[in-house]
Amino acid sequence: MVCAQWADGDHTDDELSAVDTQLADNPLLSGLSREHRGMLVSMAVDAIRIAGVTMRASAIARGLPARMHRFAAFAMAADVCAVDRVVPAEADFLESLRLALRLSPSEADACIAAARERLSLRAIDDRARRQQALVPSVATMFALRGKALLRLDDAHRFAVADFFAALPDLHLPSDESAILLHRAFRSAAGVDSVFPALVELARSLPDPADRYWLLVYALTAEQPAIAAGWRVVPFIGLLQAAFGIADADTELAVADALCAPAALPRPVP
Repeated sequence: MVCAQWADGDHTDDELSAVDTQLADNPLLSGLSREHRGMLVSMAVDAIRIAGVTMRASAIARGLPARMHRFAAFAMAADVCAVDRVVPAEADFLESLRLALRLSPSEADACIAAARERLSLRAIDDRARRQQALVPSVATMFALRGKALLRLDDAHRFAVADFFAALPDLHLPSDESAILLHRAFRSAAGVDSVFPALVELARSLPDPADRYWLLVYALTAEQPAIAAGWRVVPFIGLLQAAFGIADADTELAVADALCAPAALPRPVP
């Protein structure tokens, strides 16, 4: 948000007010005291003075491994830019941020349109509901991964449940997650071949951005050193082919997966 405020070199009172409002009222940032908010803004200003606005985009992305948080960050930045009107310098920053956060053009356009109508919080809520609706597909993918690894046992399913609970994008109440995974693992047990099942899963995901993020989650489940060598991981190869994801985009997915904390509980075989 501070980058958005500084993007055009003109830090207006309205933009400052928009930043303060988001920090104070956005549920994602609840619990921050006024003193803490001021300290965070000062730290952001110092970082921008050192590296510049555009150069901060990649650092912002590395600090936000969750898709949901990336969308929210972009929406809040767009909200600041749209206080008066989005000038070319601000548009350039938003585009560099979009690319760094791996948002699709349609996702970014939705954020900017919502910001112009002062409906950013509603856009974030809509994105959260859409993300929750994607979790059953992720459960299906991980069940097929278990099938490919010959690990459809309870211990592996519980490990996948712990992985889901640790990722903001996949976190559901524990009973909902347990039911989803139980059904997915039971269904995967009856699958004859993993690749056709992955192709069928891809057909149910018409948005390429959703398929990309399922690949990110699959890579995140691997140990970082294994994910970096994705070309020799059999399931990743099947998933890439079934989802129609190019090598260059898979490398981006690896970079996004490696943003996850090293201590994440990973369901490795």
